[in-house]
Amino acid sequence: MSRASYPLLAFLWLGLLSGCAQWKDSHEAGSGLTTPRPSPSSSVIDIGFIPLPIRDEQVDWRLWNDVDEQVLPDKLRQQLAANGLRVGRISGRLPDLVAEELNAAPEQESLQFLEQANLLSEVAHGGRRVYCRPSTRYELPVRSQMRGEVSVLVKQGDCLTGRCLIDPLFQFSLETRRGDNGEVILRLVPEIKSGNMKQAWISNEQALRLESRRDVQALDHLAIEIPLELGQAVLISPTAIPCGMGEKMLMGQRVDELQEVVAVVLRLSETPSIATVTN
Repeated sequence: MSRASYPLLAFLWLGLLSGCAQWKDSHEAGSGLTTPRPSPSSSVIDIGFIPLPIRDEQVDWRLWNDVDEQVLPDKLRQQLAANGLRVGRISGRLPDLVAEELNAAPEQESLQFLEQANLLSEVAHGGRRVYCRPSTRYELPVRSQMRGEVSVLVKQGDCLTGRCLIDPLFQFSLETRRGDNGEVILRLVPEIKSGNMKQAWISNEQALRLESRRDVQALDHLAIEIPLELGQAVLISPTAIPCGMGEKMLMGQRVDELQEVVAVVLRLSETPSIATVTN
């Protein structure tokens, strides 16, 4: 090595030491990653899964007595009922069956997604809080993935269709948007994921990427759209006589093989703090 190289090596060595010292100081001064903050245009939705008593003749009255089912069009309510689902809006006091579970729900926060139910039962338990950006799609699994071939009956109008699905996962897609009068419109669509993973190109505003996904079948004829003011909630349960999607989504077995039934409640706990512009 020539003498002319020594000053260059000394300079590089000093630069390396300086860089390491700066990195160390920064690391020691910081406290790790900062907690993500929700966008001010987000709506906060508290979601609870409410265990329902089985073989209780009063459960329908206790759960639905103060719930407004007329918020949905008659035709949609009939289609939902034909597929085993009952839906309404809670504008006042929460039913006793719902209040205790939902008030304990937002202990665990998520900016993106809901976790799936615990391993003690096939259906979901507990509660979650979700920050929903306007017109952004979120997924709400309501039970664990079923295994093997599962037959599902779906009614659309007067047509009843039977489908055989492989390893299905039943869920709702969830979106929010602002209404014309400043209310938050909550949109829920029953969906079924099934089959093997397939690769597909997914594009967004930032990039084009390759993702592995399962087939998703959205039951758009059962799409639920309900306007909510702050504190109001949407309640979803199986019909009194279980059938179709309601039975598949909201009923399952515990680890001790006893049957369980749940209702889902979604409460608007915070509205966006800034106005959003929609097309």
